Amino acid sequence: MREGKFFSPFGKPTMDSEEFLRFYKCEVAKLPIPKENTALYLASLDNTSRSVFTTILPAAAALKKHNSIGDFRELFEETKICCIKEIDNILAQ
Repeated sequence: MREGKFFSPFGKPTMDSEEFLRFYKCEVAKLPIPKENTALYLASLDNTSRSVFTTILPAAAALKKHNSIGDFRELFEETKICCIKEIDNILAQ
């Protein structure tokens, strides 16, 4: 997959929806565990990972609002798990 091309707002889709979800799930799973603060973590990501990370921020905000999750690392891990489960549920339909 060409880096950064899967979220392009222009042109035709480069893959069908199931292929995209499988690719996106893999990219979410590959996001490294943060070892630093949020700003340093974001700066350490390549373009594709940064794009994927920013798409899971709304899920992270919802999890933080409705659950007592401690630090950024714990929130990040829970968000990844939640996103991957949701993708699996959609793909299983």
